[in-house]
Amino acid sequence: MFGFFLNCLDDKAVKLHAGVGYLEIPAQYTTSSSAVFYHEHEWAKKPEYSSLGHYFCVSGWFIYKGSRNNLAQLAEDLILFGESVLAEMKMGSFVIYWYNSDTQVPKVISDPFGLSSHYIDTTCEYLKLSPSAFFLYDETRHNINLLHQEILNHKQHLFGNVTLYDGIVRLDPGCIIDICKSVKYHQIQPIKHKIEDIGEVFIEINSYWPQKLKILPISSGLDSRFILAHGQFEYGFTYGPLDSPEILTGESYSKEFSHYYSYDFSSVSVHEEERDILDMLSTGVLVPIKLLYSNYRHVSDHFSHAKVFFDGYLGDVLQRATYINPKGVIGELFKLFPICFKLVKFRAKTLLKLKYRSLSSAAFELVYQDFLARTHGLPLDDLQKVTYYEFIYARGGRYTVFGSNVLAAQFFTVVSPFAHIDVFNTFIQQDFSDGAQYKIMRSLWSKVDKRFLTRAVESGYKPTTPIILIPFIQLWYRLLFHFIPSRANYGVKLKRELKSNDRR
Repeated sequence: MFGFFLNCLDDKAVKLHAGVGYLEIPAQYTTSSSAVFYHEHEWAKKPEYSSLGHYFCVSGWFIYKGSRNNLAQLAEDLILFGESVLAEMKMGSFVIYWYNSDTQVPKVISDPFGLSSHYIDTTCEYLKLSPSAFFLYDETRHNINLLHQEILNHKQHLFGNVTLYDGIVRLDPGCIIDICKSVKYHQIQPIKHKIEDIGEVFIEINSYWPQKLKILPISSGLDSRFILAHGQFEYGFTYGPLDSPEILTGESYSKEFSHYYSYDFSSVSVHEEERDILDMLSTGVLVPIKLLYSNYRHVSDHFSHAKVFFDGYLGDVLQRATYINPKGVIGELFKLFPICFKLVKFRAKTLLKLKYRSLSSAAFELVYQDFLARTHGLPLDDLQKVTYYEFIYARGGRYTVFGSNVLAAQFFTVVSPFAHIDVFNTFIQQDFSDGAQYKIMRSLWSKVDKRFLTRAVESGYKPTTPIILIPFIQLWYRLLFHFIPSRANYGVKLKRELKSNDRR
C-alpha cells in the first residue's frame, strides 16, 4: 500500500510494504512514527528535501514548472514566494508534507483532483494521515454515520470528502491543510488551449517519462485511444471477456506497441493477501470492483519492466458529458435525444435528484448541500457544476479513481492526462449540452491521425460518424451488450455474475 502514513505508522503497515521504497520521516518533524512508501523507479533518491529550517517530503509524483518531481525547486519557491507558486503545479498524484521549524506548524498539500486519495483523522489534535481509512479508524473515537451508510449501500461509494466514519475524511483535493484549516489553491483558470489542440498537451505529458517504462491499457473506448494517438508506449494490454468487442478493438491497435498482451480478466488468480489489501484500501469508503486489484498485479507480473501506467481516467466524462446524464428510462431518452440538454435548461438540483433518486430525502439533502458548498462561486453553469462535482467529489473522485488510480498505483506510477490542469480547465468550461450531442468529441478528434479514426468503439460509432446517428447506433449496441453474452464488456459480465450469485 503506497502512500503517506503521518503519525499513524504501525507494524502492520510496515509489513505490508516490504521491498518497496521507504522513507522514515525524521522524528523532529512529526508527532509520532511516520513514513512514506514510494516507487523507487519514480525517485532516484528518497523524496525529501530540507532547506532553511523547512522540511519537505512527497508521496507520489508531480509536474511543476515543466519538470517532473523537481522537489528542490518547488520547496525553494514555496519558502521564498509562498503558497501562490502552487498555481504552477500542472498535474500529479501526490501528498506533500511541509514542516516549518520556525512556526512548528506542519502542512499537507494535496494534488488538484484528489488522485492520491489519502484520509485524515479530524478528531486528533495533530495531523494524522493515511492512504486508507482502515489505519485511522478507532471504534472508541469514530462512529458509523447511518446516512453515509445508506448512500454507500445504494451508490457503492460516498461523496464529497466523507467516509463511513464521522471524524475521518478524505484529504480535500487541491488544498493546503494544517490542523486548523484547509485552503484551496486549485481554482478554475482561463482556457489556454482549444479543444482541437488538447493533443499537444498529451504529447508534452508523454515526454516526461521514457518510452521503455510506459504501459497503456487500450480498450474499445476513445479515452485510451486518444492517449495512444499522442504518445509512444512500450507496453499495451487489454483485459475483458475473450472475443468481446473490448478485446477485438484493443488487439486491432496491438502493432502500436513494442509488446502487447490481451487476456480474459476473469482468468487471473486471486491471492489471499490481495483480498486483505483490497479490504484495507476500500473499508469505509466504497464497494471495490471485483478482481481489479488482481488484474493489475497480473499485468505488473507479465510486464515486469513496465512502471508508468497511462490511464484514460474520466476522459469520456469530459469529451462526451456522460455525468450530466441520469440512469434509467429517463437517461435512455436523454441519450437518444441529447438535444434535450440544449432545449431545456436543466437545473443542477434536478439532474442530481435524477442521479440520486434511490436515496432517501435526508441522504439526498446531505449530498446536495455538499454539492452547493463545493461549487459555490465557481464560474460555471449548472451542467458544468454537476460535471465538476461528479469528477472530483462524487462518482469520479470517490469511485472511478479507486480503480484507475489507487489500485493501479500499488504497482505503477499512474498518469491520467485528462487530469492535467490545462486539459481539465479547457473541458470543464465547454458547453456540455454540446458534449451530450458529441460535438466536443468531434472537435477533440478533428486533428487526430486517420489510423485512429477507422475503428468503431464498443458502442458502434467512430469519431467520424455523423453525430445525428450516434444516439441510435448506441441504443442498438447497448441492447446487444445486455442480451447477447458474447458482446458484453467486463463491467456487464461482472454485473451478470453478481446477479447470478444473488439468486443462489
